[in-house]
Amino acid sequence: MIIANPIYDVTFKRLLENDRAAKFLIGTILDCNVASLAPAVSERTKYDRNTGELTLFRKIKKDGTPVPEISEFTGLDAMEIEEM
Repeated sequence: MIIANPIYDVTFKRLLENDRAAKFLIGTILDCNVASLAPAVSERTKYDRNTGELTLFRKIKKDGTPVPEISEFTGLDAMEIEEM
């Protein structure tokens, strides 16, 4: 079993990407039932099961990188990128 250390920012962000895990964690901290979350996502992670590599992607469009290029690289669809 691998146990993530939530002290590390990337680990915490990865945990919060899962809606069910995020509701549980925030509900436990606040001692209440969390019905829904609406996070403003500016970063995504991608886990490669073959290499065990975890990559953090940040949405950066100020440099003129086109959305299709970002989509191809990250595996996210264009709508997800625009919503970030």
